[in-house]
Amino acid sequence: MVQLPDVHAPPPSRKIQTDDLVCDFGKHNGTPYTRLPVSYLHWMVAQNHSRADIAQAELDRRGTRTPELDVSGHAVDRASIKCHHIWSQKRRLEEGIHSWLCRVAKEAIDAASEGENVVDDQGRVHHGGMIFVFDSDSEWPVLKTIYPEKGNGAPLGILELIEAKRPAWAKARRAYSTSKGNW
Repeated sequence: MVQLPDVHAPPPSRKIQTDDLVCDFGKHNGTPYTRLPVSYLHWMVAQNHSRADIAQAELDRRGTRTPELDVSGHAVDRASIKCHHIWSQKRRLEEGIHSWLCRVAKEAIDAASEGENVVDDQGRVHHGGMIFVFDSDSEWPVLKTIYPEKGNGAPLGILELIEAKRPAWAKARRAYSTSKGNW
C-alpha cells in the first residue's frame, strides 16, 4: 500500500538561490548579492533587515563564518611600513603580513583578556613589542592600526639607512666595475 503524504505536515523548506538576486536598496543598490561585501551581509543579518534571509542564504552559499576579528586595510599598510622588521623576525614560515596580523592581534586580545598585556588609558593593547588599536564598537574586534613600541629595535630612518648601506654599495660597485659587467 502506498503512503499518502500527511496534509498537516509543514511544507518543505525552500532554499533561497542568490545567483540572480540583486540588492534593491542602500549604497549597494543594483549590486548582485553574490558581489556584496561580507560585512554588509553580516550587517543585514544582525539588523534583522527585511532581506536578512537573502543575506543569510548568500553567507551560507559562500560558506562564510563570522570572523573572530577583522583587520583594516590601514592596519595592514601600517604594519608593512612600521612593523615590517618585527614581522620578518616573528612570522611563521610562508605567513604573509595579513595572516600574521590576524594571528598576533588575536594573541594580543587573548592575552589582554587574561590580564597579561598592558592596556593603557586610551584602550590600546601593548603586546609583543607593538601597540594595537582596536575598534570594539562593531560586532567583532577590528584592528584599526598598529605600530611598534618605542625602543623596540625600530628601523632606522632613511638617512641613517643610506649611511649604514653606503660601504656595502661601494664594495658592490667596485666588484661590478672590475668584472667588466660580466655578472
